[in-house]
Amino acid sequence: MLIYGAESKRTQFWKMLRTVIEMNGDPFSIKLLDGLDGDSAKVVHDSLREHQKTLEIRYDADNGLVRIEGTAASSGTEFVLRSQNLMNETIFTNIVEKTYEMITELSKESVIISTGQKIYAKTHAELLNTILHKNPPMRGYMKAGYRLDADHLIWMIRLDNCIRGNWTNEEINENTIVERYHGTEEVLSDYDTPCGERIAFQVIRGGDIAYYVFKGVYALDDESTSHERIWQKVSDQFDFKKYI
Repeated sequence: MLIYGAESKRTQFWKMLRTVIEMNGDPFSIKLLDGLDGDSAKVVHDSLREHQKTLEIRYDADNGLVRIEGTAASSGTEFVLRSQNLMNETIFTNIVEKTYEMITELSKESVIISTGQKIYAKTHAELLNTILHKNPPMRGYMKAGYRLDADHLIWMIRLDNCIRGNWTNEEINENTIVERYHGTEEVLSDYDTPCGERIAFQVIRGGDIAYYVFKGVYALDDESTSHERIWQKVSDQFDFKKYI
């Protein structure tokens, strides 16, 4: 149990909630609107900060409740954690832990990503951890493709037309990506025939900047060959909810 001396319950609540988030390694930030002794705060997922709405938490000691407005996940959703005795240390600690659980569940309720959205991550593994809420987190994943199921593959690529692993990727226009093979026929035979749709993320790295840009969902064009795969955009959005 984490207790902070003679500080007010409000101050203890915010400190304990922040500690629980840090202990679990989740990429959430808490912004206290009125300081540590204030009634409200906003919580945002760091990696999705430009596109995900924040959760608002209100600590109402007078009425013995914590109110969470879940606008990050679904419009107008509201959850209330109520207790008749927030002064009881066991109940108080349970309320803090329950608040943390509600934050993580609300963030998963709908994970719709749209074309142009940035995901702040330094590696493929960090990207996958963010959009799929991996727990325990993945580490060291280096492949450009991660299969969600038989019909969907997350595709993490640079669109600079430079050869990597015998392949280049070039964005012809906002709806078309062409994947070209530059190796030998013997090596080409080792590659799988692509199946299903590709959920494409463009890798952006330079200096201290690292993020991924969602390009859309792509399907293989009928005009494709074994040496030149033409991918046409079929959707500007993808919802990862079922995969979390």
